[in-house]
Amino acid sequence: MKTDSPVKDSLEDFGMVCTSVPFMPYGETKKLPTREWADEDGEDTYVPSTIPLAAFDWEVEMCYKGNLSTCEEKLKSFAEYLVGNDGAGSELKIYSPYTGIGRQKVYFKGFSDFDFTKSNIDEILTFKLKLRITDPKTNIRLSKE
Repeated sequence: MKTDSPVKDSLEDFGMVCTSVPFMPYGETKKLPTREWADEDGEDTYVPSTIPLAAFDWEVEMCYKGNLSTCEEKLKSFAEYLVGNDGAGSELKIYSPYTGIGRQKVYFKGFSDFDFTKSNIDEILTFKLKLRITDPKTNIRLSKE
């Protein structure tokens, strides 16, 4: 999200392709303030005119396939970008052309579930990428100028 940061494509720039992107147009609502009264049934909940949405985690499945001895370096380059060590900032905007969903004010939380295979000619790595969506409402679109 840093001003003048270049638009990056996970496949073109890092050799990483999204294999599964959950269709998550919204997360859950924020917890509403509630009081319990011992002598009354139910609960006393403040319900505002519009209920705010809570931030949520978005887990995207990724895959890298490349030449021998390239997987670790490509993953490192991708991770450096996600945490802002490339100078473009650490807060992200993301967009999935498959789902048509894009979010701003996103940050990297981590990788998990690595599965690495290697043949005589290439390496394949599948993993999950966990992102935190702090603005659950604003939908953005990709715009390359």
